[in-house]
Amino acid sequence: MAVVRCPACRGASRVRDDTLGHRVACPRCPATFVAGEELPDERPASARAPRPAKVIPIAPPRRLELVAPSEPAPAPAPADPVHDPHSPAAGGLPVSVLVGMALMPFGIPLFWRIAPLLTKQEPALSLAVPVALAVAAAALCLGVVYTIDWTASTRVKGVLTLVALAYLSAAGLYFLKRDLVQMLQNLLGPQTRWVQVTSDSGNFRVQMPTAAEQIDEQPLPNVPMAGGRRAVLETVSGDTFTFFATATPIDKPPPDLGNDWFKSLGQHLAKGRRLVEERAVTETETDFVGHEWRIELGPNSHRIVRVYTAKNRVFYLSVEGPNLDTDNELAVRFFRSLEPTVDAKPARR
Repeated sequence: MAVVRCPACRGASRVRDDTLGHRVACPRCPATFVAGEELPDERPASARAPRPAKVIPIAPPRRLELVAPSEPAPAPAPADPVHDPHSPAAGGLPVSVLVGMALMPFGIPLFWRIAPLLTKQEPALSLAVPVALAVAAAALCLGVVYTIDWTASTRVKGVLTLVALAYLSAAGLYFLKRDLVQMLQNLLGPQTRWVQVTSDSGNFRVQMPTAAEQIDEQPLPNVPMAGGRRAVLETVSGDTFTFFATATPIDKPPPDLGNDWFKSLGQHLAKGRRLVEERAVTETETDFVGHEWRIELGPNSHRIVRVYTAKNRVFYLSVEGPNLDTDNELAVRFFRSLEPTVDAKPARR
């Protein structure tokens, strides 16, 4: 094999030795030349036209490029049975145990029902509060159980922490004072819309926290009453308060009532129930003078009664509700809102 060079494109090609002296075609350009001759027109042309011989082109020399050595492929990560969600739990602790621990907050409503028998105290909030607390705590615990980036010991600690916080929160809510609940309800809940209520006989006016109905009731012995009004209030926490007010007619003055009558009135109002507290009361703004009784109606249920004597009339007011005391905001506002009317019309006969 011989190497020849095209005079047109200066490309080198390799031809057979028996092709030297013959006209060949350049594989790189359209030119033809005599193989081995610098000047193809110096050699006489052959008698017959030569057939272009097939040549094998020589590839131009390649530039040597510096190729950075390839980085070795990263080794496969070792198996992680702790964080792999498809691997069994580490330490031999199955997921079912963690799920069972996550459902422990559902014991809160059960203890909420049993606690009154042990503490002799009714909770200030309804059963819906511990149920909502149990559902929220269990959901958080299940979220911790199925967090695959945590180890088994971390999950156990997280679940136990949430369960402990749920039970402590339930205990705090159970022993929450009703006065505080009432205050929070007034601040955060819907505001109570007090209504000015006038008796049907027109002999008194009083404010009640909801619409009142007419009711005829004789709560005092030997003292005829007329124009009774009663209203029932249901709070957001599920408590029910009953307000009642009545008075003697303006055209029927009551008999002369002395201190002995007030002292015996407490036993009559209790009617076999336990009389918890009795005291004399005086409203400085209205100059009302009377007595107040706190009567236990049942477990954690009380009635507060006030009887005033003013303007030659007797006024009877009472409030019933759970764990009601004399400082209750609703009761105090109700008692202080009493207003006798001067233009009262005669009572209906």
